Amino acid sequence: ELRVLPEDFAWQLQHLAQRGFRPVSVEAFQAMIAGTAPLDPRAVLITFDDGYEDNLVFATPALQAARAPALLFVATGFIDRHSRDLWPHGDAEGAGRFLTAAQVAQIAEAGVTIGSHTVTHPRMTTCADDATLRHELATSRSTLERLAGRPVTAFAYPEGDLDDRVADLVR
Repeated sequence: ELRVLPEDFAWQLQHLAQRGFRPVSVEAFQAMIAGTAPLDPRAVLITFDDGYEDNLVFATPALQAARAPALLFVATGFIDRHSRDLWPHGDAEGAGRFLTAAQVAQIAEAGVTIGSHTVTHPRMTTCADDATLRHELATSRSTLERLAGRPVTAFAYPEGDLDDRVADLVR
């Protein structure tokens, strides 16, 4: 349910363009949210979560062809792994290969912005202590900055799970 075939993704990008929607960079999106740039009701931010290899192999060429910026949130503990190693019953089709460290650098070089998604993808509100959360946040960010060769300024909460305490630590 969470995957889109490459030809369907290319069609979706074309469909957005034909309907007058405009993919924007994370920087442009952040400026709109901060009120330092006018809101564009036709702006869309294209994002991907977790750091699957198909984001590089299939999505990146389609994004480049459409000249569409995108943001990929990578869980650094998944790098160089396969989803069946993390969730044995969750990848019956064997399609869950994650990016390698070299591929994180490659996708960043191809123009996809890299964002942090923690190390182990925990439900952050269930982490009992702040030290664990700080480790998840700082280690993920520093690893991604080293691999991508640029600052990481965007973060996606795993499962969308946050509360005031978690939001404060992320900030």
